[in-house]
Amino acid sequence: MFTSNGELLIGSSGTEHTLFRLDPDTGKKPGRSLRPETIGSPVHLWQVKWFTPPTWTACLYVFDLTLEGNDKLAWKVELGGKLWAQPVIDDGNLYITSLDHNVHVVDLQTHEASLITRLGGAIPGVPSFGNGQLYIGSFDSSMVAINTTDGSIAWTTPVESWVWGGPVLDGKMLYVGDLDGNFYSINAADGTIIDSFKPDGSILATPLFLNGQVIFVSEDGTVYSLTPGDDPKSMEKLNGKLYTTPVSAGNLLLIAPFQGDFLLVALDMDGKEEWHYPMAQK
Repeated sequence: MFTSNGELLIGSSGTEHTLFRLDPDTGKKPGRSLRPETIGSPVHLWQVKWFTPPTWTACLYVFDLTLEGNDKLAWKVELGGKLWAQPVIDDGNLYITSLDHNVHVVDLQTHEASLITRLGGAIPGVPSFGNGQLYIGSFDSSMVAINTTDGSIAWTTPVESWVWGGPVLDGKMLYVGDLDGNFYSINAADGTIIDSFKPDGSILATPLFLNGQVIFVSEDGTVYSLTPGDDPKSMEKLNGKLYTTPVSAGNLLLIAPFQGDFLLVALDMDGKEEWHYPMAQK
């Protein structure tokens, strides 16, 4: 995610739990980094950065990057289940899913948490919000639409396998992949599957909608582009496994391979590499 001054924040679940701050135009790292113990991506609210916690806790942590010194923890909320997903925010509420099958809401003013509903499987992926509903995939091999007003289920759509990453919502359509490598186009109004494709490799990351295209990645290192109504096309094959959502930075796509040659690769919209990090030593 990006900060208000244009820096890119990238979290790491390595032994040091480092949060890197990068210049998205050059790939160079400023001299500062934080060390919140996170596994999910942060979400930005005003001058405060929200972080999902590590796998061995069940707390939502709030860090204020405007505070001086290393102790930037503003407050935290214990939710009871392990949290892997980035929260989503709407109208003074924060929504977050957990591995114990629960969907929580946190009031941003009072910091009080309550349970919206409980699904049939673990929920490691990021919800998508729109039309007064949360759209969520889970490990019970289904996509679900939840009404945020009362927690009722608007619809449930079975898919072929576990949904690890969350869906992306573009107007009336949802786009999401599963661990069997199926990629779905789903009508957000009623959950009807409009199209499905099966490229190569499991799909664990939430897609990105950008410039009329759906960008998604597979575990085998392939970056795909899908124009709605057409079949997906391979943009590039990177060395390493792809588990995280591509990030848009101007006209670039930022991809973070796991166990690859580089920690971060920047592609243009044609799939051509512009730069990578760590930068080559001169």
